[in-house]
Amino acid sequence: MNTTKLYTMNTIRAFQAFLIILIEGASTAQATIVTITASSSPVEGFFPNVATAVCGDTIKWVNGDGTHTTASKIIPTGASSWNSSTIGSSGFSYVVSVPGTYNYTCHPSGGGHMDASFVVTCAPALTLIAVPADFATIQEGIDAATIGDTVLVSPGTYFENINFNGKDIVLASLYLTTGDMAYIEQTIIDGRDSSSVVTFTSGESAAALITGFNIKHGYGASWLDGDGGGLCCINASPTIDHNQIDSNRVSFADGGGIYCENSNAVITNNSMVFNGGGYVDVGTGIACVGGSPYIANNIITGSWGDSNCGIDLVSSNATITNNTLVYNGMGIRIRDTSSVNVSNTIIWGNSFANLLLSGTSSTVDVMYSDVEGGYIGTGNVDLDPKFTDTINNDFSLLSSSPCIDAADPNSPDDADGTRADMGALFFEQNVGINEDAVVELPRIKVYPNPFNSQITVQFENMNGDEHTLMLYNSMGQIVRVIENITRGEVIVKRENLKSGPYFFQLIGNSGHIDHGQMIAE
Repeated sequence: MNTTKLYTMNTIRAFQAFLIILIEGASTAQATIVTITASSSPVEGFFPNVATAVCGDTIKWVNGDGTHTTASKIIPTGASSWNSSTIGSSGFSYVVSVPGTYNYTCHPSGGGHMDASFVVTCAPALTLIAVPADFATIQEGIDAATIGDTVLVSPGTYFENINFNGKDIVLASLYLTTGDMAYIEQTIIDGRDSSSVVTFTSGESAAALITGFNIKHGYGASWLDGDGGGLCCINASPTIDHNQIDSNRVSFADGGGIYCENSNAVITNNSMVFNGGGYVDVGTGIACVGGSPYIANNIITGSWGDSNCGIDLVSSNATITNNTLVYNGMGIRIRDTSSVNVSNTIIWGNSFANLLLSGTSSTVDVMYSDVEGGYIGTGNVDLDPKFTDTINNDFSLLSSSPCIDAADPNSPDDADGTRADMGALFFEQNVGINEDAVVELPRIKVYPNPFNSQITVQFENMNGDEHTLMLYNSMGQIVRVIENITRGEVIVKRENLKSGPYFFQLIGNSGHIDHGQMIAE
């Protein structure tokens, strides 16, 4: 089976969207300057009298009139004190690194006396927990984590049934830090056919992310607690991204691959193969009961069982976009007061029905999709999607596919700059062959690394492509964008970058992308 094509779905956008970089110690947003004006006329005082800042910010005093100096009074333990002899009397600044309330005083040149303060808050320190280096099992890593932490799992097979236990944390393979999709297949969570492999049942939010795993051999087998062979989400709304979910099953339960109940889960960029069930099961790829799940850029194939649906929706307000649902019993089944939007999706080759609307109380709006047998709606077609190799589960598109440039024109363009394609895998038009967005990447060199004043990013640019470098801080925020790079080299100056690691993406106008890290000392 060719699994690589199954989970390499719009990788550039997805990898950027779920970028999480870790820094030892406190993580802060991009530092800002907080300005306080000192004035003695017409009103004496500091403006604002009580300022607020976050760790890493700079407090900058400016003179509204005259010349003023300040001196610290009562400040948090561990913070550096200051006075007129240490910071001067004109345009002085103070970088805050310790949370708490800072009380200070000022003696303006014209006489008088005034006091003020500023309050500093810091984001909690984020922890990187490594499995098996720090803990032997994934569950032990989860148990040790607190909100915002990341549990990073090295390649291997982990025979476990794990539970997030209400924690909004990131659980990831090395795919997260490298972008190397080989780690998805190499990092296996095997449920040993005993229960759901991954469980979210304690109110987890979209900040609870699982990414980069092969999730397999889960088994749900009871009316009460056996839902979801691979992943079970009840009253929780996690993010499930870039996983290979295969060979999971249920009996007398719902959702062989993923089961969601009262959930707004975000289910994106996964491959789901040969998940199923027997007896009165509800759905075998993804089953959603209630909630408003977002299901995008997934490939679901080979679902088996009594209901054997790619996606089964019960009283659910789901959004389904850019999925490939092929060779299941049914593509999508919609029932019991569901309201569903389907767009940019290929539904083909499903043996019983491609899209089944059950009953009269559910509604579905289908647009810009390739549905075998046809379906009424704007931009829909009924044409052979022309997959590359269905025997080996390669559902990328041939150059002759009618699904190329046929998705909703209002959707974001594909990474190659062309109109979006239908289905989970777009066709890379700039190279003229059938490839995913991640094409052969330019080799890259970063030096000196770590760096002080500046760092050079050097790469091969044989075709003279124009590149853009995007630099992210420890919170995944963009802190620098350098455009119009054509020389095969770009210098990144330190300027106001704080110490710590940064992640960068180098994106070419032909869709080429590379990434790496740099460390500011």
